[in-house]
Amino acid sequence: MTAHEAGRQIGYAAVPVILLVAAAYAGWRMGRKRQPPTFVIWPVAVAAALLLAGFVGMQLKQARERSPYSESR
Repeated sequence: MTAHEAGRQIGYAAVPVILLVAAAYAGWRMGRKRQPPTFVIWPVAVAAALLLAGFVGMQLKQARERSPYSESR
C-alpha cells in the first residue's frame, strides 16, 4: 500500500468517525441538562443510521455497476 492509498483510506474512515464523535458530544451536552444527568442516545443513533444507509447505498451502487446484465451505453 502506497502512502497515497493509505491517506485516502484514513480520509474515508475519518468522516464517519468525526460524525459519530460530534453526535456523541451533542448527546452528552443534551443529557447534561437533564435531571439526573444522563446520556441522550438519539443523536448517535440517527448518525449511525445515516452512515449505514450511505454504506448500503454505495454497496448497491457498486454491485449494480459490476453486474453483467447492466446496460453500458
